[in-house]
Amino acid sequence: MTRNSSFLLAAMALTACGSSPETLTPRPVSAGPTRTLQDLNGSQVVMPLGLFLAGLDVDRDTRISHAEMLDSATESFANSDADGSAHLSPIEFADWSRTNFGTEESVPGRLHFDRDLDGRISLSEFNTTFDEIFLRLDANQDGMLNRTELLVKIDGTGIDTQAVRSQIESEIRQEMQNKVSEMCRRGGRRG
Repeated sequence: MTRNSSFLLAAMALTACGSSPETLTPRPVSAGPTRTLQDLNGSQVVMPLGLFLAGLDVDRDTRISHAEMLDSATESFANSDADGSAHLSPIEFADWSRTNFGTEESVPGRLHFDRDLDGRISLSEFNTTFDEIFLRLDANQDGMLNRTELLVKIDGTGIDTQAVRSQIESEIRQEMQNKVSEMCRRGGRRG
């Protein structure tokens, strides 16, 4: 290689290295996972409660019996009772909810379980709440929850999260008012 050609190659290499990089064109967004609630319009989805209940299917027959639910819920309660007090404190319940629902802000929340509003959740309160959930979800009343009964259909233009939150808050307020009224009727006594 001659001296001139070596110089020319070096100059070209320096020019290539010193030039500004090519402008990258952004990649188009894939048609992969759903990105907005409006994309779910008309779909059926499983909420955190449904995922938790599906996980209680001990015999893996894709149906959850009432006994499977109660046995597994009782075990879940015991595993979350970190201090062995036979009650879930607010912190223990928050940990239980994060572990089983992915967030402590999911429905049903702590106030759904704390039926006597004493700030802690007994196994009886825990199981009573799950009994009510089971009865509400068992649409065909066959004593079993199938996968279809765990789905929630999203209608309209998607979910109005503010409306859902308002509805839940309204139901919780009504439930609390009923509990307070009942406590007043009993003269402030529990039980």
